[in-house]
Amino acid sequence: MALPYHLLLGLLLLAGLRGNLFSQTSSTSVLLDSIAVWAEAAQQPGIGIAIIRGDSVLYAGGVGYANLAEKQAVEAQTNFRVGSVSKTFVSLGILRLVEAGKISLNDKLADLAPEIPFTNRWEKEHPVRVVHLLEHSAGFDDMHFRNFYNTKDDPFLPLAKILDRSKAAMTARWEPGSRHSYSNPGYTILGYLIEKISGESYEDFLQKEVLTPLQMENSTLKNTPESIQKLATGYEGKENQIVPYMPIYHRPAGSLEASPLALAQALKMFLHRGMVDSTHFLSPELIERMERTEATWAAHLMPRGYGLGNYSTEDHGMLSQGHNGGIDGFYSQIKYYPGLGCGYITLYNRLDVPGKLRDKVNKAIQQFIFPDSQLITPPPFPLNPTQLEEMEGYFQEANPRNQIIAFLSNLTNFRQVSFSGDTLQLGGLMEDDEKLIALSQNTFRTLEGNQVNTVLEKFTNGQIYLQHGSQFFLKTSGGKVYTCWIGTLVFMLFLPAGLIFGLISLIFKLKGSLKGSFIPRALLGAAPLFFICAVMSAFSIKLVTAGEMNATAIIIFLGLLGFGICSVFGLGSTIWQVIRLKFSSARVFMLILGGFYVAGTIYLASYGLMPLQLWTW
Repeated sequence: MALPYHLLLGLLLLAGLRGNLFSQTSSTSVLLDSIAVWAEAAQQPGIGIAIIRGDSVLYAGGVGYANLAEKQAVEAQTNFRVGSVSKTFVSLGILRLVEAGKISLNDKLADLAPEIPFTNRWEKEHPVRVVHLLEHSAGFDDMHFRNFYNTKDDPFLPLAKILDRSKAAMTARWEPGSRHSYSNPGYTILGYLIEKISGESYEDFLQKEVLTPLQMENSTLKNTPESIQKLATGYEGKENQIVPYMPIYHRPAGSLEASPLALAQALKMFLHRGMVDSTHFLSPELIERMERTEATWAAHLMPRGYGLGNYSTEDHGMLSQGHNGGIDGFYSQIKYYPGLGCGYITLYNRLDVPGKLRDKVNKAIQQFIFPDSQLITPPPFPLNPTQLEEMEGYFQEANPRNQIIAFLSNLTNFRQVSFSGDTLQLGGLMEDDEKLIALSQNTFRTLEGNQVNTVLEKFTNGQIYLQHGSQFFLKTSGGKVYTCWIGTLVFMLFLPAGLIFGLISLIFKLKGSLKGSFIPRALLGAAPLFFICAVMSAFSIKLVTAGEMNATAIIIFLGLLGFGICSVFGLGSTIWQVIRLKFSSARVFMLILGGFYVAGTIYLASYGLMPLQLWTW
């Protein structure tokens, strides 16, 4: 969208002013022109936009291009891949079955589909239920690398076969219902349950029972040559390179293609509490149930979180509902405000959208649709200090989304809780410190908000937990925290130290002036080299090929294997030297060096990463 230079400059200056610019005009032109300027500056190809207020779609269309080469503009009917926004519609399909009495949220997965290969060692007391799959509280791991992209199998591979491929991820890592941890395989299970109950493919069922009743024209869950004609082109990087369409294995978790106008129809249904025009689609009670969480420890104190394929956030004190999604070449967001009767959709044909651009667009649209109002925050709750003494201390993350990086989060992701008056102070090694205001003895809000953002509670089993947003922490000891921090720091320092020590030993060996055996020195010098090669290769992993046996995967495997072998044999041969000969400063250093390397090997092995075979993960 071409604009005169003086208008562009004026819009940019206005956009930087504080105040509610966009809500002061009934026209969308200023809003869209500003978004177009920001998108062009950020080299964003196109943005699909829809704005809803009450019964009306105030705007559906977009700025920029759906296809850069063909200069095809983004329009109201332009389809985008919406990624995880698909989960909202899978949830609607399940709730249609709930309303029909064919399934219950509390039904046990083992009863509904005993053929699904999941593992839950708490099944007797804490069985996996349908609600846990919807709220991501079953404790399952997220999808593994080999199950990201379907580049070899039938694009419509039966969901039963996909679940069989994914059984390693479908192991409850803690009691189902204790905490939230995002898991795409859970929604594939839900898609399978839809198929088993309805007797239809989940795609056909959702098309008939969800998309069509919601008047979501041209939306599809099946990518075909015909649907590609309506689909925007996905891009990536500052050069806007085309991202080819790649099917995914876990289709129910992210296969929907929809336009701004189609998604606007769905948001109207949410705003009208389950009504589509004058037709009943879903009961108000089930819509409200979608918007809250009930299946976690913290749910009784913080019901606003991830509900049934629908989660809550707070924008300038206004409670919003919706979902976002990311998939190669696309980023999407649907957001609506039940208390205000309005909402909006933003669809980007680029996954790596600059965060600043998204923030600007969100803030501008929110200012456009929000009424002028002053946020009223609740007064601080007077905390009882004596009841909080046991709550203070350190907490360790206990709900990693991806088990493959749990070893890292368990070493570094801690929070320190302390209190000052009516304020909870939350510190962290890898995060900025935060201050939260008490709403009750166990609940807290941000300084700018009025909704429960954090829960600190002693649960019935005696465990003290911290729920901060979607992050879940369990109380731990300060000794463990410092051991992890110091041990990690020393290990990282010993990697270059080991390389330098090995190089110096090699030089002395070549000069013929080395005292003692060269073998343990060579092993302890080679160990960090293997480790660094593995780590550097890990940074070059591409999700498309991460689950294949390729050069990168083999280097990571050999690097970790070599590190483990060199560490164990290096320490063993050093100990043998000490036994046969005598202590020296070099041998003491080698014992310490080898000890830390072996400790690192054991730690990685305890997480199943020694060695890591990505092609099986």
